[in-house]
Amino acid sequence: PAPSYFEAANMRSCAVFENNLFVANKNGKVHVLDATTGEYLRDLDATGIWGGDITLTDIKCLEDGTVMASNCRVTATDAGTFKVYYWDDLSAAPKVLIDYGVDKLTLPNGSAKVSIRAFDYVGSIESGNLYAITADAAKDAVYVIQIPVIDGTPGDPVFHAVGGYATETSARIRVDADETGFWFTAKGKSYYYKFESASACTYYNATASKAYSNAFETFSIGDTNYYVTVDYLDTGSGAITTPFVALYTYEKWGLWST
Repeated sequence: PAPSYFEAANMRSCAVFENNLFVANKNGKVHVLDATTGEYLRDLDATGIWGGDITLTDIKCLEDGTVMASNCRVTATDAGTFKVYYWDDLSAAPKVLIDYGVDKLTLPNGSAKVSIRAFDYVGSIESGNLYAITADAAKDAVYVIQIPVIDGTPGDPVFHAVGGYATETSARIRVDADETGFWFTAKGKSYYYKFESASACTYYNATASKAYSNAFETFSIGDTNYYVTVDYLDTGSGAITTPFVALYTYEKWGLWST
């Protein structure tokens, strides 16, 4: 059986590698389940995982099986650090890849109240780029933070100004494998941003026009691109109800299909 702390309210994100399903628990645990049967297998070593407004909030598996997870840093103050951990294998202790505070995360507009709840990573632990999306305290300026990793050492962040999309602090990001652009969510809409043209296209979830997109993933099977998201209907009074999963196909530079 799963441990007592494996509760729905604590589960923040998940990722799959081969037949292992990794689930990030906001209390700092990473649970490992059999991806086929759902059977609980074990927890990853949590030695040294602490800090953040939520201890763990997002998780990702790299192509070589490395597991990465990050904490949550919100905008209430300019204190606290954004941390990213990684595990080389299922029996390894976690290592800290990134531990950045206000000295590294002050936005170009001067705001130090940076909110980061999710990340994406392209490459390997030795050489790659970490991406996170954030907004300033007023939520009227959105930036993508790109942190290059060279020889296993993270460098200074690069800030890409995305524009004013009134993003909620739960905005998520998923970057194309070729790093030409990325998806992100903001206020119930999904956007695709092209690095080269520094422009964003709006993709509106027509089946959930009042939904607040939360977790989402993009993937391809053959020549077909898919976007799957968890949405919640907004009753108009601030209450969020009726969670559901929506699956779309899309053309990379076009509009939603079905």
